[in-house]
Amino acid sequence: MESDSPVRGAVPTLAIQAWPFTDALLAGLDAALRSLKALGFDELEIAGNRGSEPQEFAAAAKRAGLAILGSHEPCLCLESLESDLEHLIARLEIFGCTYATLSSCSPGKPRRKDRDEYRRDAETICRTAERLAAHGKRLSFHPYTRDLIPIDGRGDESGLDLMLRECPLLEVEMDLYFLQKSCARGGSGIENAYRRYSDRTTLCHVRNVGQDQRETTLAPGGPLRLEEWLIAASTRVTHFILEFDPNAVDGSTAVDFAQAGRANWLKIVRQS
Repeated sequence: MESDSPVRGAVPTLAIQAWPFTDALLAGLDAALRSLKALGFDELEIAGNRGSEPQEFAAAAKRAGLAILGSHEPCLCLESLESDLEHLIARLEIFGCTYATLSSCSPGKPRRKDRDEYRRDAETICRTAERLAAHGKRLSFHPYTRDLIPIDGRGDESGLDLMLRECPLLEVEMDLYFLQKSCARGGSGIENAYRRYSDRTTLCHVRNVGQDQRETTLAPGGPLRLEEWLIAASTRVTHFILEFDPNAVDGSTAVDFAQAGRANWLKIVRQS
C-alpha cells in the first residue's frame, strides 16, 4: 500500500509491552520504566508484574509518567478466568487500566478447538465481559492462528467469528504475527482479514518476527512494513502495541525494535 492509503480519524497511539524488558524491570523497576519513557512511549501493556507487587508497579509507572493501557498476563486463559476474576478486577483497579486481555488457552496448549469448545468459551467470555463492564473495564481477546482459521478446517467461520457473534461486549487485540500465519494457511489476505474484524478490533500487537519467524526487525518487507500498519490505522484500532520476540535472527534487541517501531509510527503520523 502506498503513502496515499487512508488513515481515518486519529492515528492509533503507540504503546509498548513490558514483558520483553523483564530483566531490566527486575534489576531496577524505576530505572527500567524511565528508560521506556525516554524511548518516547507514554503507555504500556503489562504482562505480569515482573517481580513487583501491583501497587509497587503502578506507583513506579506513575513516577515514570507512563499510563498502563491494559493487562495481558499468561494466567488470563479461559481455564482459570472466572475463578481469578475478582483478583483480576482488583489488579485492573490498582493499575488504573482499561483492558483485560486473554487468550483461548495457554501457549503451551496449541491444539485446535472444536465448535462446542468455542461455544463454551463464548459463554465464559460473555459472563466475564459483563462483570468487567460493571466496573468500567473492557475485555479483549488475543487470537492465535487456531482462532483465525475455519473451525475444524471446514466452512468459513473461525473460532473468533463465533465468539464475537455470541459476545457483543468482546473486543479484539489482533496480533500481526498470528494474522500473517492464518492468512498463509488459506486466508484471504491481510487487508481482508483486518476488514473482517475491523468493527471489533481496538488493539493491535506488532512483533519483530514475521509469520515464518525468519523475518527480522528491520528486514525490507518484514513485520514493520508500513502498509499493514496503515491498514490497521484505517480501522477502529486505537493502539499499536510493540511486542519484542527474542526469536529474531538479526541480533536486534528490544530497544532496537522499540526505536524502529516508533519510527514507523511517526511515518503514519506524518501521513495523517
